[in-house]
Order: sequence, then C-alpha cells, then structure tokens
Amino acid sequence: MYNSEQRTRSRGLSLPWVLTIIFCVLRFVGVIDWPWYWLISPIWISASMVIVLVGILIGINKISNES
Repeated sequence: MYNSEQRTRSRGLSLPWVLTIIFCVLRFVGVIDWPWYWLISPIWISASMVIVLVGILIGINKISNES
C-alpha cells in the first residue's frame, strides 16, 4: 500500500494546452497564418466538450431520479 507521501501527481500540461502552445509558436514563426480563434481552438473545444458532457450527465441524473 502507498501512503499519501509516496503518491506522485503529474503536473505536466494537458494535450489542449500543448497543442495551443505549438500553434502559437508556429504562428509567431510564420509557418501558419491562422486566425487567433483557431489557435486557441484546442482549449475552447475541450472546454465545450466538458460542458456538454456535464450537461448530459445532469440530464441523465434528473431522468433517473424521476422514476
């Protein structure tokens, strides 16, 4: 068994943040010429997916509590 001191937690960046950083660097270097909303699209797309998932889970919870 592990105690709380032996557990390690990853403190790295998530995939959407890594993609956003890569897109921004590519824009600054001049490789791509995308609008800014597409550069930060990995962040807002993943946030939108979380919001939709939470909405679905809340809906399922309300339906299951009615019966």
